[in-house]
Amino acid sequence: MNLMGYGKKIRSGVDLIAFGKRIRSDKEFASQFLGITDPEQFIEIAHANGYTFTMDDIRFGGQLNDKEIVSLINYNTLIDGVVRAIDEDSLSVETSEEDGNITFILSGRLGAKTHKQFEKVLIPSFDDADSVTLDVENLVYLSSMGLRVLLIGQKTANLKGVPMTICNVSDEIMEILQMTGFADILNIE
Repeated sequence: MNLMGYGKKIRSGVDLIAFGKRIRSDKEFASQFLGITDPEQFIEIAHANGYTFTMDDIRFGGQLNDKEIVSLINYNTLIDGVVRAIDEDSLSVETSEEDGNITFILSGRLGAKTHKQFEKVLIPSFDDADSVTLDVENLVYLSSMGLRVLLIGQKTANLKGVPMTICNVSDEIMEILQMTGFADILNIE
């Protein structure tokens, strides 16, 4: 039995686990990795911060190509790192009204633990508004429960004859809306 290199693989695995924990707990550290499109650049930054894992460790024995690695890096860094470092259960909703238009500015996560908070302010707004705008520029996470609230909002808007518009949609949130078919249901500017 050849055990050559086995100890190195264990150290690399432990290193990856430690890296993942730091990404989740240190917002400043995690922000160094946002938007990286080159896996080698990711490795360089990780090595500059004292981590020793290699591209081969990240490729999981050749099972992932560069595009898949970049997708995983960006997804994990953004969602698992920065967002959780900020606050896993955080949703801020600022409301303003001007000339019959009610605008909700959403910041944070619209998910399982925050959707009811938003639904409680969104749905009653259709009784008083001429139009409703959801500004989601600072929304960093949208789960199926968040999508549910948007769908209920759109159905309520249609029933009441009050237009609902979603604006300032990030690429990440737009990708979710497109993949789920909600981009065809919602009025997005």
